[in-house]
Amino acid sequence: WNNAYVRGISILPKGLEYNATFYKPKEEKIIENLKEHVLTRDREIEELREQLKNIKAVEVPQNLKETQEEKEAKIVEEAIEKDDGINYDDLDFKELIKTVTKEFGATSEPICNGVKGWQKETEFYINSYNKLTILSPTGQVAQLKNPIEIGDFWKYLDKNRHQIGKVTDFTKKLDVDELNKRYGEMDIILNDTKFKIYKIKKVKDGVQVSMKSSDNGNIAMLSRDGEAIVFGIEECEKVLLGLRG
Repeated sequence: WNNAYVRGISILPKGLEYNATFYKPKEEKIIENLKEHVLTRDREIEELREQLKNIKAVEVPQNLKETQEEKEAKIVEEAIEKDDGINYDDLDFKELIKTVTKEFGATSEPICNGVKGWQKETEFYINSYNKLTILSPTGQVAQLKNPIEIGDFWKYLDKNRHQIGKVTDFTKKLDVDELNKRYGEMDIILNDTKFKIYKIKKVKDGVQVSMKSSDNGNIAMLSRDGEAIVFGIEECEKVLLGLRG
């Protein structure tokens, strides 16, 4: 564990990496500990799920929407980190997997973190055997073997291509600017409708979240009982992670 590093974290040297035919119980334990379903018994997660059931999308009036777009477009663009490299949007699903595997396998850089179904700090990368591998917040490494877990990752990445190459530093202080950097343009599913996070705005008692419909481009607010919800900073992050597509 002391001879190779990924972003300063000790990992297995190439000669000791596990391949898909040699899957040790220790790796399986690491994976199970990282997956979010282990936390579903936690009261906080259960309360969050109940809360998400009552969240709706309420459209912003047309006159307000135009003003909002004009004033906030530049702010959103500045808050979101842009990638000037490969245009992953032009690739079909199979080409996406092939390209990401080749690119990140050559560099050993993490593909992303904040993946649905896993603790948000968990990083995904391609090891020297071109296999999908996870790196835990404590520096533990495990190669994924379960085809369902592997497939779910690629499906998630396909829906969230803006995350490729983006590794969020979850140790940073969470404020409205950091929320926009982490979750701006993220896809969410609400009432079977797909939205993209448009802007997280600071208000008197917290923050409010506006989003753009993928169907018609209209701007809507995360709302409850017809009123835009005011979230606490940390509460907002939990809700957005819970609504990920």
